[in-house]
Amino acid sequence: MDSFLEWYQTFREPKLSVNSKHKYIQTIHVIQNYFGQTLLQDITPTSYQKFLNF
Repeated sequence: MDSFLEWYQTFREPKLSVNSKHKYIQTIHVIQNYFGQTLLQDITPTSYQKFLNF
């Protein structure tokens, strides 16, 4: 999930308000807790749907 964090830090973070930054950070933590060290290429549509249903 490093790619999401890198995208956030590069493209989103510099332009966001403090509250929006907190929401992104919370989202990053949820993703990291659920998927752990799973590579993006290894996340299947089924595993992603299970995450959304979580």
